[in-house]
Amino acid sequence: MIESAAPHPLDGIFLDFEKRSGWVLSQEAKNILKEGLEAVHVDTLGLGTFAVAADRSPIVLQVMGALPTFLFDLAKKADSRTKIETSQRTIGGVFVLQNMGLWQSLSGCTCWPI
Repeated sequence: MIESAAPHPLDGIFLDFEKRSGWVLSQEAKNILKEGLEAVHVDTLGLGTFAVAADRSPIVLQVMGALPTFLFDLAKKADSRTKIETSQRTIGGVFVLQNMGLWQSLSGCTCWPI
């Protein structure tokens, strides 16, 4: 991850989600989501026609735009899990990874992540 003093572009989305949903994203979950977005900026393998795109901002914006819906869908899924899993109201990295295909389908981009 690229370190910077500026807030990460996803931090506002995370904060809004946590305030509105009553769920907290673990640091691991946030890192996975941030690194996934960073990969869209820099990776080539797996990005199909976007691998050689001079400007990736359209796909980055598309992926970012789908994130709030993805997070609230995760919260709905988490609400249906057993009490022992949800007592701390924290969505962790494993749960994000298990549901990553949902973010891809919401973003509408077949290049993003499976």
